[in-house]
Amino acid sequence: MSAARRGAHGVLLAAMASRAGRTAQRWQDEGGAWRTRTHGELRDLVLRTAAGLRARGVRPADRVGLVADNGPWWPVADLGILAAGACDVPRGADSTPSEIGDILDHSGARACLVLGAEAERRALAAPGVRERIDLLVRLDAARGEAAPGVLSGEEFLEEGAGGAGEPLPPVVPDDVASVIYTSGTTGRPKGVTLLHGNFLHQLDHIPGAFDIEEGDVFLVMLPPWHCFERIVEYVCLLTGGEMVHSHPRELRRHLPEVRPSWMASVPRVWEMVLALSGWQRLAARDPERAAKALRAALGGRLRRAVCGGGRIPDSVDRAYNDSGIPFLVGYGLTETAPVLTVRRPGANRTGTLGSPLPETGIRVVDRETGAPVAEGAVGVLQARGPQVMRGYWRDPDLTERVLLPGGWFDTGDLGRLLPGGEVEFHGRSKDTIVLRGGEKVEPSRLEDRLLESPLLEQVVIVGSDEKVLGALAVPRAEA
Repeated sequence: MSAARRGAHGVLLAAMASRAGRTAQRWQDEGGAWRTRTHGELRDLVLRTAAGLRARGVRPADRVGLVADNGPWWPVADLGILAAGACDVPRGADSTPSEIGDILDHSGARACLVLGAEAERRALAAPGVRERIDLLVRLDAARGEAAPGVLSGEEFLEEGAGGAGEPLPPVVPDDVASVIYTSGTTGRPKGVTLLHGNFLHQLDHIPGAFDIEEGDVFLVMLPPWHCFERIVEYVCLLTGGEMVHSHPRELRRHLPEVRPSWMASVPRVWEMVLALSGWQRLAARDPERAAKALRAALGGRLRRAVCGGGRIPDSVDRAYNDSGIPFLVGYGLTETAPVLTVRRPGANRTGTLGSPLPETGIRVVDRETGAPVAEGAVGVLQARGPQVMRGYWRDPDLTERVLLPGGWFDTGDLGRLLPGGEVEFHGRSKDTIVLRGGEKVEPSRLEDRLLESPLLEQVVIVGSDEKVLGALAVPRAEA
């Protein structure tokens, strides 16, 4: 079976095997010392995780929860689940226990991996977890560190060591790889069902679009259960890059120390970098000095800056490109695994979302009738291609509303097609609010909660493409 037919993890495991001695990951431990892991060491941990899951009864197509934040153990857990033939159900460690419980219940997960003490605590507190989950593993824990009822990663990986060399279950592109829960218009999270083929399409086309080179140093810091960060980390492993795990609060210290050559993040992070560099203060009176300050703040060797996950202000877009830093903006959704369009190094038109990836179609339709609009007119963006999801997990009615005849997916976003084929963003036609940090917020849940107050008559939550949420409230006069 070819690498492509083994699924997304098969392609990545083959890439790791070909560069076994090259550094794959770098991170700081609790004492501040830098630790590293090679591609070969990462591959071994992935295979041991897959073997451990299989030894504990996880079978192909089973759903396995994954509660974690960014860090060196995320790829181990994620790819280990996929290599076992199972499907992961990821969520951040900042999720409430009720959210975790709902997601594990709706997905039908029977096993769950957690990373870190906080994720462990919240998973154990999730309603129904002790009754429904047969296997709960804290993968990063040494023997004796895990809570009662939780298997430590040290013990679990020891169990998997003996089976790490066994053949992996066969996986094909049409098999489910991940169910990612995201905001829904009814307030209930919806499970985006992504296939191995969705991820394979991204791995086939993203490296070439960005001119990524073997040995590039990637600074990664976003929650990896977000599809954008997940694909960034996959691409890093595929191309033989070095993934340095960071956090937005560590930007000031890590950028000059790590000196990344490649970095992809959300608008909020790119705005933070501008502020750290003093660019706003210098740009008006000394643009050349402002540009040098910005390049230095990024470490001095950044070849590519990529922005996704939300709308970037035009002023920020221009600041990077005018400073000699190729700033490439893309567009996509969790439902499209996620990239639909991106600006290329040779066609980097400021203010646009770039042009579609290969095999990807984009059309613009009238928001009321669904009919194609006139050339250059604004309407609802619809997309089709190998990266479009199968549907929403156990929700055929919602799936039918967004997956249309001919394979088209209704994004709910407004835009128009420019004469050169680029896409221009014009806002959102659906209720979900997307902040600059990439967070998706369902406003109706917050509005309903606020209206429980006897002091308020009406409330509207706002904040699309802003840093934080705001609310317009009408007080109840008699109160």
